[in-house]
Amino acid sequence: MRSSSLPDDLIPRCLQGDAEAWDILVNLIRSLAERRYCDRLHWSPQDVEDLVQDVCEALVKDDHRLLRSYKPKRASLVTYLASILANKALHFLRERSRHDYVALPANVRGEAEGVNLERLAMWEAAQRVLDEEEMLILRLRGWGYPHKDIAFLLERLWGRPVTVESVRKRQERALRKLRRALREPKREAQVSH
Repeated sequence: MRSSSLPDDLIPRCLQGDAEAWDILVNLIRSLAERRYCDRLHWSPQDVEDLVQDVCEALVKDDHRLLRSYKPKRASLVTYLASILANKALHFLRERSRHDYVALPANVRGEAEGVNLERLAMWEAAQRVLDEEEMLILRLRGWGYPHKDIAFLLERLWGRPVTVESVRKRQERALRKLRRALREPKREAQVSH
């Protein structure tokens, strides 16, 4: 749905509790989320629905603060909602990464052959030596995200340009740090005997 096809009074109608206006707004949010996250980043339909729910909750929180703060002269409604979606999606990914073990993708695991430690040991090592950005990059790669899509997400998270090459380099650096950390306990065990 394009901004030009939206009713000019959509936001004021939503603020007045108009159910039809809310249906239009929620359908717009769902459409944006499906295009950006389900189609492009291959999120599950349930994850996209959870994201839509999070955005809707954010719009009504604190007496509709986010909805009231929309300024049509600064950005289109689609652009405004897309920025809220991006922030909520990044929050979702951060939360998900805190509750999961490191899941390195198959092609990355192939690079780390010979390490062969259980996932728990890898998780503990990652927690010790990787910063949040490195953890997020490895996590996104583990979930199957291509470097291009990771750059897209991180650019919105960090608010600065992020190139595909910089994502690759951060991933390589994180993997080197992780491999070193995983080898260190072996050295310590050898010295103590």
